[in-house]
Amino acid sequence: TVATKDFYLRLFRRSADETRQVDFSRIMTVIIGLTAIASAILLAVVSSGLEESILEASRVWISFSGILAPVFLLGVTTRRLGPKGVIVAMLAGWLAILPVMGWYIWSRLHPEHGTVSFIITAAPPLFVTLGVGYLISVFSPPQPQAKTDDLTLFTLRKNRA
Repeated sequence: TVATKDFYLRLFRRSADETRQVDFSRIMTVIIGLTAIASAILLAVVSSGLEESILEASRVWISFSGILAPVFLLGVTTRRLGPKGVIVAMLAGWLAILPVMGWYIWSRLHPEHGTVSFIITAAPPLFVTLGVGYLISVFSPPQPQAKTDDLTLFTLRKNRA
């Protein structure tokens, strides 16, 4: 539904009827299902290749979701950061995880040099996303009040009916 309503209808086919929307949703269901199956197989192969548990191997992939909490925090603590700034902050967070993931995988393949804990992969995307997001917000103009009214910590209404 999200892919259909938020992307397909808004960006590609504004006038799509219900039949086309259902067809698109079915195709997306198959694509997402196949992607999930392929990801699970890849995760199993990687975990056995690195001789670690599924939890440890999945932590590397889960680290890409480490930007979700900082994005939420940016959204509720700044009145200046817009959608483009958030996307740049997210991309910076994802890019920051790549060297740490490389270091982690290298340490697993070469244990004679010492191993790195899989937990360390969570920190870089968090701090880089927050840092880049706040830096962009400092140099961004304020968002219109109508867009941020009652959405951030600084624009919450004190008197509610």
